[in-house]
Amino acid sequence: MDVVKPLSLTVTALLVLSLVVAIDTGSSKSPEHIAREYLAKNCNSLNIDCDLADINYVRTIEGKAAYNVEFVQVKGGLEIFGTYINVIISKEDSSVQWTKLKYFSDEEVFRGVDIEKFSLSIQEVKDVAVRKLDVKEFRDGYQLKDEYVKKILYLDEKNKRFRTAYMIDIAAREPLGYFRVIVDANSGEMLEKFNIMRFQTAYTSGSGYVFLPDPVTSSGNPNLRDQGDADLPSLNNQRILENLKYIDPTYNGKLVGLYVDLCAPGMDGYLPACQALSSNYQYTFTRSDDRFEEVMVYYHVSRTAEYIQQLGYPTRKYIPAHAHYMAGANAFYDPYTGGIGFGDGLYGDPQNAPDFAEDARVIVHEYGHLMLDYQRPWILSEQGNAIHEGFADYLAASMYADVNNGFMRECVSPWAGQAFDPNNPCFRTTIELLTYPDDYRPGGDPHYNGMIWSSALWELWNILGKKVTDDIVLESHYYLSNSPTFIEAAQAIILADRNLYGGAHEDIIRDVFERKGILTPSATIPEKLGSRVALRYATYYDIYEWHHIGEAERIFSRGCDDCLSDLIYIGFPFPFKGGYKEYLKIDVNGYITFNQSQTSSYYVNTPLPSSSLPNDAIYVFWDDHVIDPRDSPASDVYIKRYLNEIPKKFVITWYRVRKYCTSGPYYSFQLILYETGDIKMQYESLPLEGSGSATIGIEDNTGQYAKLFSYNYPIIENGAAIRFVTPIVSMLNFDDYNKRMGSITMMMPARVFYFPHFHQDSSWRTYISLVNPSSTNTATVTLEAYSNNGRLLGRNTLNIDSGKKLSGFVNQLISGITGTGWIKVLSNIPIVGLLNFDDYRYRMGSMSGLTSSTEIIFSDYEHIGNWRTYLYIVNPNQYSVRVRIVAYGDAGNIQAERMYIVSPLSKLGGFIPNLLGIIGSGWIYITSDAPITAGMNIDDSANRMASVEPSTPSKILILPHFHQDSNWRTKICIVNTINLFNTAAEVSAYSSSGSLIANRIYPISPKGRLCGTIESLLGISGTGYIVIQASDPLAAVLFFDDYRDRMGGFPAFTWSGKIYISHFHTDSTWRSYIAVTNFGYQIKTITINYISDSGSIISKETMTVNVLGRAAKFTITGKGWVIIN
Repeated sequence: MDVVKPLSLTVTALLVLSLVVAIDTGSSKSPEHIAREYLAKNCNSLNIDCDLADINYVRTIEGKAAYNVEFVQVKGGLEIFGTYINVIISKEDSSVQWTKLKYFSDEEVFRGVDIEKFSLSIQEVKDVAVRKLDVKEFRDGYQLKDEYVKKILYLDEKNKRFRTAYMIDIAAREPLGYFRVIVDANSGEMLEKFNIMRFQTAYTSGSGYVFLPDPVTSSGNPNLRDQGDADLPSLNNQRILENLKYIDPTYNGKLVGLYVDLCAPGMDGYLPACQALSSNYQYTFTRSDDRFEEVMVYYHVSRTAEYIQQLGYPTRKYIPAHAHYMAGANAFYDPYTGGIGFGDGLYGDPQNAPDFAEDARVIVHEYGHLMLDYQRPWILSEQGNAIHEGFADYLAASMYADVNNGFMRECVSPWAGQAFDPNNPCFRTTIELLTYPDDYRPGGDPHYNGMIWSSALWELWNILGKKVTDDIVLESHYYLSNSPTFIEAAQAIILADRNLYGGAHEDIIRDVFERKGILTPSATIPEKLGSRVALRYATYYDIYEWHHIGEAERIFSRGCDDCLSDLIYIGFPFPFKGGYKEYLKIDVNGYITFNQSQTSSYYVNTPLPSSSLPNDAIYVFWDDHVIDPRDSPASDVYIKRYLNEIPKKFVITWYRVRKYCTSGPYYSFQLILYETGDIKMQYESLPLEGSGSATIGIEDNTGQYAKLFSYNYPIIENGAAIRFVTPIVSMLNFDDYNKRMGSITMMMPARVFYFPHFHQDSSWRTYISLVNPSSTNTATVTLEAYSNNGRLLGRNTLNIDSGKKLSGFVNQLISGITGTGWIKVLSNIPIVGLLNFDDYRYRMGSMSGLTSSTEIIFSDYEHIGNWRTYLYIVNPNQYSVRVRIVAYGDAGNIQAERMYIVSPLSKLGGFIPNLLGIIGSGWIYITSDAPITAGMNIDDSANRMASVEPSTPSKILILPHFHQDSNWRTKICIVNTINLFNTAAEVSAYSSSGSLIANRIYPISPKGRLCGTIESLLGISGTGYIVIQASDPLAAVLFFDDYRDRMGGFPAFTWSGKIYISHFHTDSTWRSYIAVTNFGYQIKTITINYISDSGSIISKETMTVNVLGRAAKFTITGKGWVIIN
């Protein structure tokens, strides 16, 4: 029995990155007029009332390249809290670029609520709010007037009904904050509370230092200490004399200027403001003088505001700022006063308590909150708070990154942070290797979650540079809704780049956000589309196996700075991007080039691709290195050929090199070229900053295409190995020779994944297979089985030795488990897994382990005639999650929408008519406010059944198998998930030999779907595989059946470098069928490694596969799991 019931409402939540809208706007029309005209014209597709009588205009936010026109939904004159319609309009041609909305379109949702009923008076509700907040004191100048109280409609998601409510804004001194409070208009219950005062830290975090930007950074000495605010020479000597611009002379020498007002009107701190006064405008104070911190705030706010103005963005003027607002170790931005305030660092030891206003990064962090709030007011969502903190950290790092050659530039903050821990003062950094959603903490500290966002922005900063990154990030703020997610904010940056730079950096931006897990991975074949800059190589972390120099040949045999070797023979033809290389040159600066005409060494590393030299190169660790045999006699570059091994390999070792103009440390790294075309890079030891100043990747001879692994980003650690390989795709079918059949695709190893459905009883059974692909480490794996209503049914912890498989039915792996529910898999190291379930006779479903996401797409559902679709959604979190399900038709029309509140650890499941109230066919779009996982079953009410995993949008999609003839038929469905207008999908069919069989281009309407058999779409029959390409990401799924009994299905996906398949079984009762496609540049020998459950190799099969060709066969006899490489 399901534990959640549908809330009878429809909610539209579109995050649409669109092509432009061709409407007759006219240059004289206001942005509001254009937006209303657009909404009226597109009301049916947006599913809003066409007379627009139920929306009110809120504001127009003006960016450098676009306007953001915001509306709110109303009912009976009451604002519906949390709703929004945002229309992004280009300044250049007045076209609509992006529409985002949260809108209740079903009148049924309002039935049962008396919108006239407000039992509590305004005075009563003010008293309730003050009492509930426990307000002891209001802020100076604030009175809780009736105008600060507003009647609204509020959706109570817990009880699944609307309420009349009051929204009250309160500025309090104790508790300190600017609160927006929602109170039930009849019961007086506090429904929600937001404090939008942005604090620097809650005694656990903060950022910044002092001076320019602080004495630790400017001196390069992390051992400096505050020592009770003492005027020590080591500290005061770090002060520098700077110009203080824009002082307002009408204030008679007080630090009041164009951008900031240190007299702090409306802010009454524990020490007086407005202390700095000079008739000759000379403010020369030592750090022990409280006036020094006022000068610091004035200078750094003015410096930052002036820079942002120079980029073309308006800023607030005369902002109040209090340098000594509180004694404690804290700082804040306050939207009520529009000001920023700073504490004096008192937390533990008063001898280690730097004033927070002595730290420029703390100052700019708080100004960053102010700037974002100025560009996009009233951000209230959880991820929006993390975006706030992440941007503030990013801006602080960006403003001071070049001081003292970038010393501790990613640290927030090595001076103010000493208030908490002098030996580990960095509250946060902008280089954390955090990804979404794995490292995201729902309901957690926004400062921690903000590091996911700040580290993504910082990686962009390192690739694109300060100006471009600052520009597109600031512009993107104008495009945000009041409840942004990471995904929305990333899409806003892409749109900002399109508007400001014609999309010149879009591929890099997407790559960064894909690596951070914020955007779903996408890829293309660049030689066909030309829309991305990535070479066709896949990368993965490989086993570290260092080759010692031993009898290796020395290349330079002398001290060497910026040296390039003569031509060196590799020893075999090395496949590289469509050709074969036999000679190369080695640069001491950490790369090799196949360009035989290059004569100079290059020590300044750049992002990839780059048209400047070097090109046609492999960059192992491109930085400014030197060989210095005086201090290290073995320091050199070494080569060694392994021509008797299979495969042959050529090893280059940069041994004990050091960075130019340093005394060390020495470090070593290695490149291995295999005759198969594989490239391996290994790192025995690294410099102090790791890969923070190096380029790692490969590039073709034109400088137009590259595979960038890292640029000036410390992602590599000692003992790491990276492999660049020919990209391949694969899938596996297995059946019982009769009716039961399942299809699975490759899974990337993960530490946490889910099986969103199991069924174990006398009618159905569920089989799980888990594989530990590590060659060295034992996996400790915990299986947790939950019922549909969130009850823990059982738990079991097991060890899986390296290279081994653990499998069995659910009631064997978790003793005694019966019934239905879902499975969570947790492991200490990444593993892979799959699940099969069948009815013992006819029907069978299969799925690989699934990770979680806030956006899920199923490219097909069929609930018409004999066909039916069962959808199941799991909330793996410890709290309730709001889930929206939208069904779209082939034309992009909304067929139905429902919103559900899914309880903690529970599963929502049902057939489409039960969940959405419709029958028919189309595709499903699911969004949630926290990561969830989901699956879908489609069957013909008899024998044929397929379980499909969610579809991942990409610019290139691969379906590695089709079969269309009188015995089998194949249907594919392609969805235009993102674009607002038509997109062109190129559908190509290839034979197993790699030849193109058929190719057609189809337009797909916005949110629309293309669906049909291979015969109807391409006019062909036979077997092969499908490639789908477009200029924007699409999603797709494939089903094939024998017209009668057996059926398989899988979503389209992109390529990988190494493939793990968790199960194969071929004997007299079951058989398994594998298909592998080669997307490399040369004919490829592909190895299928069959491994037993105990970890021993049963057999190895090699197959030669043409470029863009495919190999397909039944597996060997046996049972186990498979690695394909």
